Order: sequence, then structure tokens, then C-alpha cells
Amino acid sequence: MTLREKLRELAPGIMIVAAIMIIWTFGYNGLWHRLRLDVEGKVTARRDFPQTRYTHGPQTVYTLQRSDGAIHEYTATQVDPSLPRTIPIGAYITKREWDVSYLLNGERVDDFPIVAYVVFLVIGSACIIGAGILLARERLQ
Repeated sequence: MTLREKLRELAPGIMIVAAIMIIWTFGYNGLWHRLRLDVEGKVTARRDFPQTRYTHGPQTVYTLQRSDGAIHEYTATQVDPSLPRTIPIGAYITKREWDVSYLLNGERVDDFPIVAYVVFLVIGSACIIGAGILLARERLQ
């Protein structure tokens, strides 16, 4: 078996693995997490934590007080789906579920790189379609 034949045989599996990795990284861990984020309240406290061997980077834990008086915490990281780690104390933040942008003191902030995520998701989908085509061709031969 030549190298070319071996690569032709492995190509669908490689494409499926690549598609899974791309869709997991940019679809689930990226876009899905940002869309599901729902945070609202006035920042009353903020604690910064440096990167440790247990975390993937520095984190900021915000204490938020909603208009009804309820207090909750939100942990921001350095990854895209997270809100920024630089929100000042006293700011009012509103991030609604199913929206990639958020409001900071009533002003819309649209800092999520949605175009890049969609491009990668299209590439992942193309890998799945390409693998399907290669598998179908293989069965027809």
C-alpha cells in the first residue's frame, strides 16, 4: 500500500476528528457559552486571582447586586465567551441569554468576535460534509 493510498484511507477519520475539535472549541466552548451567559447587576466588589496550576489563566470574581437586592457572583476569565475582567466597581452590567453583546452602564458593548467563530464553525461543518463525501465515494467503489 502506497503512502497516497494510506492517506486516502485515513482522510475521513482525520476530517471527522478535526471537525469535532473545531465544533467543540468554537461552537460549544465558545459561542454556546457566551450565548447562555445571563448576568445582571451593579458591581459591588471585585477580586482578581492570578493564574495557578489549576486554572487556565487569571480570573476576576465580581460580586453583583441586582435591582431586587439579590447578590450573586460572576467569574470572568481571559477567554472570549467570558465578560471582560476589567469592569470597574460601581458599573451596572446586563448580559442577557441568547445575546452575544452586553450593556455596561446602559451602553451596548459588542466585543465578541462572532465572525471568527462562525467562520470556524463553517470550516468544522465542511470537514464533516467532506468526510461524508469521502466515505460515500469509498462505498461506491
